[in-house]
Amino acid sequence: MSKKTKERSIADAEQRDHAYVVLQHPGEEGFELLTEILSVVGDSLGRLLQAASSEEKEGVLDGHAVGTALTQLAVEIRKSGGPKLIKRILKYTTRDGKRFLPDGVGTDQMWTFNETFQGNYGEMFLAVGFVLEANYRNFFDGPLRKIQGLMATQMAAPLH
Repeated sequence: MSKKTKERSIADAEQRDHAYVVLQHPGEEGFELLTEILSVVGDSLGRLLQAASSEEKEGVLDGHAVGTALTQLAVEIRKSGGPKLIKRILKYTTRDGKRFLPDGVGTDQMWTFNETFQGNYGEMFLAVGFVLEANYRNFFDGPLRKIQGLMATQMAAPLH
């Protein structure tokens, strides 16, 4: 099995850069995680894409639609166990050369969720986004572009 890695620097709340390296999830595990992520974000993502399409067409972003989608996303993340899901996403991630330890106390060799992201949620969201991009970019690029194109075509079509 080939190991595919991606690297990126992400700043923490104090603007210190940290070197992140993501090893892509193994196929079966990654697919299971993808289906879980889609069950959490799918409807909200659709609503956000619809709001973005409306903005492109009308020139005004529907703040209510965006707020509703983000609220729904927050509810779904909480229902899915929030931190547990994020820890599964970060499972194969190193930060500054240290392996990820989901729980417990960090060491010279390992970093933990609680110690790293206490008051540092911006870095957490950037790290999660980076891991999702490293694992699923080709999935989201293809289907989401098709969905966006379909939505644009439907919105441009005359009403009958």
